[in-house]
Amino acid sequence: MLLIFLCYIFIGRVNVERKIMLLVADIGNTTITLGLYDNEILVDNWKMTSDKNRSEDEYGILLRNILSYSGYAPKITGAIISSVV
Repeated sequence: MLLIFLCYIFIGRVNVERKIMLLVADIGNTTITLGLYDNEILVDNWKMTSDKNRSEDEYGILLRNILSYSGYAPKITGAIISSVV
């Protein structure tokens, strides 16, 4: 029991000290919603139009510009994408 408790304390401490900047994207039929989480706190969010005529390169440029302009690009450590399309 003591070992489980000590592992819980150690794992909890590691998770609290670890800096995670997570980019999340929800891709819908009409809108793409982006969010940026600093650990568990939503620090920023954006919306852009879903357009079947726009290429993946164009979306890449838009995303890169949004993140670079806001200053978050070098801080992102992971991403999650959800799509219903």
